[in-house]
Amino acid sequence: MKLKNIALFLVALLSMSLVSCDQENIGTEYNLKNQGVSFLFNAYKLQAPEADPVVVVPVVRGTTKGQATVNITATIKTDGITVNVPSTVTFQDGSAKAELPINLSTIPSGKKATVVLSLDENEVSEGSVKSTTLTLSILETWTQIGTGTYHYLYWWEDEYDKGLPLYRCDQNPNKYKIGSWGIGSELIFTMDNDGNIEVLESETGDEYSSYGAVYVMETASYTGETKYGVSYFEDGVYTFNLAYYVGAGAFDWGVWESFTLD
Repeated sequence: MKLKNIALFLVALLSMSLVSCDQENIGTEYNLKNQGVSFLFNAYKLQAPEADPVVVVPVVRGTTKGQATVNITATIKTDGITVNVPSTVTFQDGSAKAELPINLSTIPSGKKATVVLSLDENEVSEGSVKSTTLTLSILETWTQIGTGTYHYLYWWEDEYDKGLPLYRCDQNPNKYKIGSWGIGSELIFTMDNDGNIEVLESETGDEYSSYGAVYVMETASYTGETKYGVSYFEDGVYTFNLAYYVGAGAFDWGVWESFTLD
């Protein structure tokens, strides 16, 4: 267990396993005693591999009688990314569940798309989950290339994690991640051939009071300035210049931490 220099609260995660995709369900489950059409949850995180980039969103109803087609409205919240979502879903006679397939092949590797699905107000009832927010991405694959020791200096004060795995992305060889970082999370970064590093937004796996999830990012990316220094790789050591923050703002930036290869 890591000792922190700031009071923290652990994240409670809810997950369900699917055969064809990696899915995380978030929010309130629909009560099947209610009649009408509903999503099961009000938020999902869905991933699928490039070779089979289709995920499904379940839709339920409070009856199994008759075939019925329900209208779906999709609103894409991410600029520059197109996601093709069917405008209807059909329940077969005898079934209380239907599946809405979504193809993720238009989402670039390493990017995420946010899509809000809404049901027709005329086809739902009280208690229905009328809309759901999807976070969609192509599942990246990684190859372990080494292990090392991470030295925390801020959120976990002067602590060391030994034997953490270092991975390289198969789809993007300039992209790396340190596994088991923070509280069961991953520190994700890119590095060019000259050893210049940019830490991408990464979850620490922790929360701070009512402000929600705590993240890290390259200081220069967070502040928009390089005067605080930039991350780099030299002589087997990855040196990171991090900003620690929540949605409401930063705790601090210009935090220097390191990962030394074994």
